Amino acid sequence: MFGPLAAPGLVELVAELKELPDVEIATYLHQSWPSLVEDINHQPKGTRTLVVGYSLGANSTVFVANQANYVDSIIALQPSMFSWNPTVTGNVGRMIEIYNPNPAMTFGGMGSEKLVGGNIEYIANNDSHPGAQYNSEFRSLVKSEIARLSTEGDFDTAQLQQTDHARMQVDTQNIVGMHSSAVKTDSSCNTAAIAQSGRNKKPDDLTQKIIDSLCAD
Repeated sequence: MFGPLAAPGLVELVAELKELPDVEIATYLHQSWPSLVEDINHQPKGTRTLVVGYSLGANSTVFVANQANYVDSIIALQPSMFSWNPTVTGNVGRMIEIYNPNPAMTFGGMGSEKLVGGNIEYIANNDSHPGAQYNSEFRSLVKSEIARLSTEGDFDTAQLQQTDHARMQVDTQNIVGMHSSAVKTDSSCNTAAIAQSGRNKKPDDLTQKIIDSLCAD
C-alpha cells in the first residue's frame, strides 16, 4: 500500500516482485485499505498473504490487520505520526515495522510513528522518509518474507498430500478387511441360519435340496 501517491521506489520493487514465480502482486493507495481487506478475505483457502505498506500505507496496515480474517505477514515501512492508529489486535502471523525514531529526519515525523501491538518486531534506522523506500535491507526483507511464506506453503501442501496418502492406505486396509470378512461368511454353509428362517420347521424336499447344493458349493 502506498501513501497519498505511488512511491517510485515501491513501484520499482513491485516490478521486480512480479517477475517471481507463483507470486501475485496487487497495489492499493492507503485510503483503499477496505478493498484490500475484502480481497484478502476472498482468497482461496491456503493462499499466503504479505501486506507491505509505506508512509500512510504503513499506517493503514494496522486497519488491514484488525479487519482481515488472517494475514500471514505485514511489513510497515515508516508509518507517519500524522495519522491516528489503533492498537494492532488482529490475527497476524508476523508483523515487522521499520521506522526512524528521529522525527527531524523524516520531515517532522512522516516516518517516525511507532505502531502499538503485542506482536510487532521493530527495526529502527536512520533513513530519511523518501530514502526509506530504496533501502536494500527493506527490499531484501520483503523478498525473504515472500520466500519464507512460499516455502511454508509448499511444506503444508506436502503434509496434506502425505495425510491424504495415509488416509487412502487406511481406507484400503479397511476395505480389504471388510471384503475378507464377507468372503469368509459367504463361504461357510450356515444351515442353522437357513433353518431358522423357517421358524424351526423341518424343510421340505425342495428346500433341503437347495441347502444341500449350497453346502456342496
